[in-house]
Amino acid sequence: MSQRGKQEKYFDKYTDSSLTNSFSVAKTFVTMLLGKAIEEGYIKNLKQPITVFLPEYKNDSLAKTCTIGDLSAMTSGLNWNESYYLPLNETAKSYYGENLEKQMFATNFNSVSGEKFEYKSANTILLGIIISRATKKTLSEYLSEKFWKPLGMETSAPWSLDNENGIEKASCCVAARLRDFAKMGQLLLQNGNWNGTQLLDSTFIDTMTHPNSLNGKIKNPIYGYGVWTDYNNNPPIYAMVGLLGQRVICVPSKKMIIVRTGNKSEKKNIANAIPGTETYIWVEEALKMTENL
Repeated sequence: MSQRGKQEKYFDKYTDSSLTNSFSVAKTFVTMLLGKAIEEGYIKNLKQPITVFLPEYKNDSLAKTCTIGDLSAMTSGLNWNESYYLPLNETAKSYYGENLEKQMFATNFNSVSGEKFEYKSANTILLGIIISRATKKTLSEYLSEKFWKPLGMETSAPWSLDNENGIEKASCCVAARLRDFAKMGQLLLQNGNWNGTQLLDSTFIDTMTHPNSLNGKIKNPIYGYGVWTDYNNNPPIYAMVGLLGQRVICVPSKKMIIVRTGNKSEKKNIANAIPGTETYIWVEEALKMTENL
């Protein structure tokens, strides 16, 4: 989608009202909720220790080095195997299990936080627990109140829970329409402003959408806070990325949003780049499609 024009195309039995699982696109939503919680004073800042809200880790010396920002930036040092294709591992259990809090608090830290980038869903799960405890609202309630309703979404977006009366699977699983995903991307592109109302602090969005180098410790950084980035690409881009090819790609210089939902994707990656070679193909093709608009 582009401010200069809009193009949509659906395949198989999908339509503009179809709901699609966000998978890890939801991780960006959670960091946006974190920004709002900081803005509203529920959380002090990105440097606040996680143990303030997670006393379950008060006796873990490595956990005490972890900040809330480390969870969003994937620099926590959590001991977690991020694999989607092995049936018996932590990530699969978090998706199919029925007690996320119990699972998370049985997960320890194996390195000092803030030392290196390691993409792990456990980070966002803990971050979701923190936001819910800080705001005293479920993630669904907070998302609806702060973004979904103000953005004028036309349909509700169910967020999968770990059990009937449980908590949201914060690392994934918001079911939404393509246009809903596009609006969340457009909000980032517009620095948090929507029809003259500042829904999210622009400074926080700038932090989210620029790579976190850990003060130079990471060479060729590609991740900010809840957002994948590639400022070496021409044109520079940043994106929300989910399994099976879910993408919300922002092209700031073109004021463009590219949204792709589906049920399969290539498993090829480019070194030091946003996951999925198809990400770059979609950007290239979208630029071609809109060059005369």
